[in-house]
Amino acid sequence: MDSKSTSFEVSAEGGTTFSGRSQDLPAFLMHVRLKELLDSDLREQAIKCAYVALQLRSRAQDWFSSHGTGPSGPSKTAQSSGLGWSTTGC
Repeated sequence: MDSKSTSFEVSAEGGTTFSGRSQDLPAFLMHVRLKELLDSDLREQAIKCAYVALQLRSRAQDWFSSHGTGPSGPSKTAQSSGLGWSTTGC
């Protein structure tokens, strides 16, 4: 039986992107959750926000850019959409 590597690496370059299509959201959220578990740097809120923002494309990126960075911005929607964390301060 071949032994397989149990080393995992998740990089920003190989990340799952999200363009705003609702059917792609569960896979994107799973990627973000796994990335957070595997990358201790993402436990800091500002770094996690920056990582997620870099993975957005098209409509999702436009939406994020247009909603500012304050408490009335993306945080409420992110919390209610199942991200499980606030994007306040992004």
